[in-house]
Amino acid sequence: MEEIYNLMAEIIYYFFENINSDFYQHYNNRTKKSIDNIKSSIAHEIPRLFCANGEGIAALETPESVLCGINSVFLSCKGNKEFDKLLQLLIILDNSLEKQMRWEYESRQGNCFEGCLNENWKKYKIGLLPRCECCWERHHRGSQHYNRIDNFIQNFLIIDYRVWENWRIMHHFLPTSLMAKAEENKKLTVVISPYKTGDDFAVKKYISNEEQKFSVQYTGNAEADTDKVKRVIDLAAENRASIVIFPEMLGNATMEDAISDYLMEPSRQERGCSPDLILLPTIWSDHTNTACLLDGTGATICRQCKQYPYMLPDGYEEDIVPDRVIHLIHGEGIGRIVIMICRDFLTADYLSRVLTGLKTTLILIPSYSTGDHDFEQIFGKLLSEDCCAIWTNACSVVKKQQREGKVGMVLQAGKVRVGIRERYKEFTCPGACEGQECTDPNIRICELYYDRDVS
Repeated sequence: MEEIYNLMAEIIYYFFENINSDFYQHYNNRTKKSIDNIKSSIAHEIPRLFCANGEGIAALETPESVLCGINSVFLSCKGNKEFDKLLQLLIILDNSLEKQMRWEYESRQGNCFEGCLNENWKKYKIGLLPRCECCWERHHRGSQHYNRIDNFIQNFLIIDYRVWENWRIMHHFLPTSLMAKAEENKKLTVVISPYKTGDDFAVKKYISNEEQKFSVQYTGNAEADTDKVKRVIDLAAENRASIVIFPEMLGNATMEDAISDYLMEPSRQERGCSPDLILLPTIWSDHTNTACLLDGTGATICRQCKQYPYMLPDGYEEDIVPDRVIHLIHGEGIGRIVIMICRDFLTADYLSRVLTGLKTTLILIPSYSTGDHDFEQIFGKLLSEDCCAIWTNACSVVKKQQREGKVGMVLQAGKVRVGIRERYKEFTCPGACEGQECTDPNIRICELYYDRDVS
């Protein structure tokens, strides 16, 4: 199939280089009769793309039987400027490869890689991947807001690497069984943990190359903090949660291994009671601010580094060295997940590329911030992209605020039929604290529904 993928990528590159967005609006205005005539022309030149009875598009199983025909139509369309016909060819190929995309996804379950289905992705800066279904994502996502070629493609995820110059995109394909609990219940149960009321880190300010910088050093009790995380995970399991998310900055170097070992204990594995995805508190170390995502078995899915530094009010900038790597987590039923640590989510250009370029459907946002208003305002941009979001803040920073601060927010986007106010869930700190501990179980529970009415 690689030759087909390569040719499709070359055709898409041709569109990117030669066609403006007005063309896609023009194509949408075509009459059914004119589209049927184009299909008939393609069927005459590449009959194996269509069913033998002439009705419908056939599943493509032998690429060598159509490769020459596709290439011939491509060259003819380029020469005659038949852009409508060329786009229709891509739509037909997308439909004919639907079952193949399912196989491509299943064959990559549990794997992590940087490449794409087409081996020429570096040459043409176009990457093709199987597009996982998201239960709350509309089929016409984005089509009312921008004219793009991927508005017409349903089974392939098209990545335009020209807008990701000097970045690496790592792809992680989750096993279909991982989110089976959510699929059965038709909802994701989400647990937000503000975690703790003490900072347990020291901020060091200094001058480096005539720039004001700051670093963060963990000063807490690693064993006690890890025990807190374990208790939250157990509470989440009791509530049959699919996802648990902790805030930024409050992790330590031993936590990942300790929690992984805890999740791998035979008794837990036998009960199968752990949440499906656990985003640990981020760890600040050696000029990086990193969030580790574990699955319910204790396996590490990815470690996402923060890309955009935070600036203190006095002008000191977080001294991180961005690795320019983004981890895109693919999962059947939930689409595509991205982790954006605090300031990353507030960076407009980065967020735009994540939403429109990667078709992200769920963003996890660990934060340590006094500015929950900024996050709340940006949440609105996600609605038109059918992208849900989970934001959590640390109790320790909320306690420093004069007003009632938020420890978490959840956005329900997509085709769930609810009112605009019901799409936002906000969680404030109860304020009932004794010393460094909270008197109640320090979690907030929210549900992200799939495609149904919600009362």
